[in-house]
Amino acid sequence: MKVQRPGIEEAIGLDFYLIRGVASFINKYVDIVTTDVVALVDEFARRVYQELNYVQVGLVFPPSKKEKEKGAVLVCYELPK
Repeated sequence: MKVQRPGIEEAIGLDFYLIRGVASFINKYVDIVTTDVVALVDEFARRVYQELNYVQVGLVFPPSKKEKEKGAVLVCYELPK
């Protein structure tokens, strides 16, 4: 069972905004780092948001045959904020 805290997207959105600012600073001023840190943060954020989409995750990884035999189903509810 997965439970998602209401408003989590907005909360981590601010976190990623701030982290992206630090990444931009690193790209601009830290010469020893040769990786595009902003692109790295963006990709990580994209993957995190994909994992927060429980409906999509449920479609990609539906209950197994064994779980279905036990009566498992995919149910998604949106709780009020």
